[in-house]
Amino acid sequence: MRRVRGATAEHSWANVVFSAPSILLFYLKKLFLPWNLAGTYVNPLASSPTPLFWLQLSAIIVGASVVAGLVIRYRSLFGLAAALIVIPVLPALAVIRIYQQGYMTNDRYLYLPSAGASLLVALIVQKVWSLGRPAKVTAIVVVSLVFLTFSVMTISQQKYYQDDIAFYSRVTEVSPSDAFAMDLLGDVYLDQGRQGLALEQFQKASQIAPDDQKVKSFLARGLFAAGKYGEAETVLKGLLQSPQLTPDRRESTLLWLANVEMSLGNLIGAQQVLKQAEHSDDRFPQLHWMWGMLYQQQGLLPQALAEYEKEFEITGDELARQRAASVESLIQSRSAGRSLKN
Repeated sequence: MRRVRGATAEHSWANVVFSAPSILLFYLKKLFLPWNLAGTYVNPLASSPTPLFWLQLSAIIVGASVVAGLVIRYRSLFGLAAALIVIPVLPALAVIRIYQQGYMTNDRYLYLPSAGASLLVALIVQKVWSLGRPAKVTAIVVVSLVFLTFSVMTISQQKYYQDDIAFYSRVTEVSPSDAFAMDLLGDVYLDQGRQGLALEQFQKASQIAPDDQKVKSFLARGLFAAGKYGEAETVLKGLLQSPQLTPDRRESTLLWLANVEMSLGNLIGAQQVLKQAEHSDDRFPQLHWMWGMLYQQQGLLPQALAEYEKEFEITGDELARQRAASVESLIQSRSAGRSLKN
């Protein structure tokens, strides 16, 4: 909850308000007609009222009126079923504000509404059951067909959840414009050491969303992993020019750029970049790790040791402590070597 409260807004409240009817209807469609499922989806957003907005809003109002009529005429269980369907989805409409495309609509938001849908179907079947034998036979046939169909679909859907590659590949299959899913798929490939496949996904995502900051960050990471330091430098410098860059993302980008400059052998450039990052936030995670790496490349081991120790003090990163111990051992070895020469 703390992360949600402090999250950076991806969309405006106008996007939330004028996209809510279409997103709600999208969820209802997936609930009752669960075809072409994936873990996440890309949905069109609106920032102002359109004819489609008014049409969808009217459909929701009519549907709510019908449900209200059923509640008044028959029993309150219809109201309970409708509440279980709609109310859990309402917070999912609000997250449009903080989640980017490809992550703001998810199947998981329909877990609780599916209980309401099951209750609603049971109430309808119960009502039909009281109409006589032909109605009973029809209800049995329809419910059996639905049960068998959904059972087969449930089993066939499992293959998309066997691992992260299958999951994100399915998402991009259902939503070919989902740049975020492509980046996450590329990230999985990168963690597996498959740099070529990772870079291919990052480049495809960049073509779809060329101005997206996160997409650029993924692309820079892929280029760096592939050893294309010059191209990674160009992407990162372009990203730093973005006026929408958040302070945290700017710090992370500066550290990536410093890493790239060190890989290019431009130690002076790396030092200048790290000074920029330090000026903004001298306790930012990984900042002192990067300073330690730079000093170590320059052969300044005491300074490198101090930076690794400071990184461990700030973040508690065990790798920083191990690196500090390694550098301290090097210092002692050199000191012992000089003593023997003397």
